[in-house]
Formats: sequence, C-alpha cells, structure tokens
Amino acid sequence: MKIRAGFSLIGAMALSGCMAHVALPEAPTSAPYPVRVQAYNAHRPLSMQYTTTVSYGRYGVTGVNTSATGLVLANGANVFHPEDLIPMAGQSSPLAAAARESQSANQTADILFWSGLGASLLGMGLMVGNLFSNGSGSSFGINWPLFGVGAGVGVAGSITILVGSGFRGAAGRHRETSYQLYDQNLRQNLGLCGDGTQIGDCGAGPATPSMTQPIPYVAPGAGQPGVQPGVQPGVQPGQPQQLPPPPPGDQGVRGTT
Repeated sequence: MKIRAGFSLIGAMALSGCMAHVALPEAPTSAPYPVRVQAYNAHRPLSMQYTTTVSYGRYGVTGVNTSATGLVLANGANVFHPEDLIPMAGQSSPLAAAARESQSANQTADILFWSGLGASLLGMGLMVGNLFSNGSGSSFGINWPLFGVGAGVGVAGSITILVGSGFRGAAGRHRETSYQLYDQNLRQNLGLCGDGTQIGDCGAGPATPSMTQPIPYVAPGAGQPGVQPGVQPGVQPGQPQQLPPPPPGDQGVRGTT
C-alpha cells in the first residue's frame, strides 16, 4: 500500500508538471458594459475535465479515484492550475481563496513527498549496506542497532509519503471547488448580474451584488432630476421620511369593500 501511495503521488506530480500555466488577463472591471460582456464571453467556462486513476493490487483493482484536472474556457484555454483564474475572478473572490488553498496544499505535498522519498532511500541504504559491511559470501555480520535505525528511517519516510498523499487529495478538492466557483465569481467581478440566460449590468466594483439579486434601476422623478419617486427632496434613500398630515375630518383609515 505504501508503494502504491508513492506511485500515486509520482503520477500526480507528473500530471501537475506537464500542465503549463495559462496567463489570463486582468478582468476589465472598470470598462464599459459591452467590453465587460465581451470579456465574459471570451473567458467563460465551457466544461470541466476529469481524470480517473485506477490502483491495482495483488487481487485486482484496489481503488478508483476521479478528480477534476482541467477547466476549458470559451477562448480555447485549458486551465489546470486554479490560481491562473484569479486575474479574471478577482483577487478577493472565494475562488481566489480556494485556489490559494490548493496551491499551498500542493506545495506541502511536494515537500513531504521528496522528504519521505529521501528518507526511504536512506533507510534502505543503511539496511542493505549494513548487511554487507561486516561479512562476505554467505555469512553476514549484522550491526543490529544500525539496521534498526535504517528500518526506522525507512518507515518514517513511507509515513511521510502517505501524509503527502493526503495533502495532494486536499489540493485536488480545492482545485475542483475553484473550477465550480469560477463562472459566478467571473460575473460578479465584471459586474454582470443574472443567471445564465439573462445577464444585466450591475456595475463593477468590490461591492457588486450577488447574481441572484441584481440592483433594480429606479428612474429619477419627473421634473425633479436626481430624486427617486416616493423620496422627499433632501432625504437620503433608506432614511425615515415625514408623512404629510391626514386631510381635515379624517379620523382614521376608512376600510374599503
């Protein structure tokens, strides 16, 4: 099992190394509405790609793992590293947080893997070298304390590799989360509200509303530029307003039938 975990980490590292980074431009958050719509149409996600890894043991298949390993954009780019999506999704977006978690977990997995692999090789070298250091032919003089040290170092290296595989799995989960958040965060960063079939202009900026709650447009009152209907001049929207007194003779609110 330890060897399979090591080979799984090697495969994941090879896959990560083969995937080049994609340089996406910064989102035009302050550009006019048509430019922002054009940027969304060019960089919107089309599909998510998955890779399935099958582990084999003595008695056949021992495990199947499927993880998201790519996000295809409308301009043809295939993004593997989720941190490459941050320029379009926004530096403070939920995607950016998930992408940084994925990147950090991958870096930790790399450190643990190479450290564990080095310790395993060192332990194996101490054990094998000790067998041949004090004898020749079929008789061996074993230095048991040194042999035990080598075995302990090798076991510690194997455990470190297993811990690294856990961080690699966490990196994959954060990567998939980043892919899933990209479309929504891209629209919010560009100030585009609405669902997939209806997109409106919410205005760009850090305080854009959620896509499901676009800002309603209220036209200024007739003959009073800059005053919203139902709001008294000089009173800010959302503040309490003073209602006019009821007409003379009215003692209350009359019911209607």
